[in-house]
Amino acid sequence: MVAGGSVTLDPFGEGLAAPGTNVRLKDVVTQADGSPMAAGYMTLEQGVFPGR
Repeated sequence: MVAGGSVTLDPFGEGLAAPGTNVRLKDVVTQADGSPMAAGYMTLEQGVFPGR
């Protein structure tokens, strides 16, 4: 079990998102852990990604 308060979330989309965007994520269970499925945390306070 991973307590959310002990996880440091990394910025996501730096250089791709509009200014002021605050999206962060962290994988906590991955294939490297021997799991067939990944799990993690994501926060989205404000997010604007330009369409392509």
